[in-house]
Amino acid sequence: MSERPDRVSLEGAEWFYYYLEPILFLGLSVVLAVRAVVIGEIDFFGGMLFLAVPFALASAAFRWSALGFQEHRSAVGASEGYRRVLAVAEHHGWSVYEAEPGERIVAEVGDAPGEFPEVEEVFDKLRSRPRAGERVEVRFDRGRVYVNSVVRPGSKPSLTRWGKSREHTRLVARAVGAV
Repeated sequence: MSERPDRVSLEGAEWFYYYLEPILFLGLSVVLAVRAVVIGEIDFFGGMLFLAVPFALASAAFRWSALGFQEHRSAVGASEGYRRVLAVAEHHGWSVYEAEPGERIVAEVGDAPGEFPEVEEVFDKLRSRPRAGERVEVRFDRGRVYVNSVVRPGSKPSLTRWGKSREHTRLVARAVGAV
């Protein structure tokens, strides 16, 4: 790898599920706008349009920025950093499913309950897709480590796992001795 990675790429249905929330709010905005035109006035529900559009745009922008990689200067070489990140992954029970020695590691983290297991237990009965978790991608390049931890594309979002992506990024940065 010779240049800084831009963003995690999403494929097929991952794109749809990852951006489902903003898509739904934009759809709601269209419904509210059509309703306001049909009835000829802006009532309470028409006023919701002014909340739905900014929320959809803010949500899409937040999700877009979350796909970016964080850059860290590494105190160790690529092969040593690779070894250390694999040790962290093993210690924390991450499922490594792509690994290119000294270059790239991709792991899935999750399927363990978040901060409120009793709440997630109720929602587990309603799930048709996998439980929320994170996808951690680490790339190594000439004294630099690029890390991305994002809610696993294609899984249902979880409101009880806030801060886990940041935690995983810190674990990787500590493992490689980020400067």
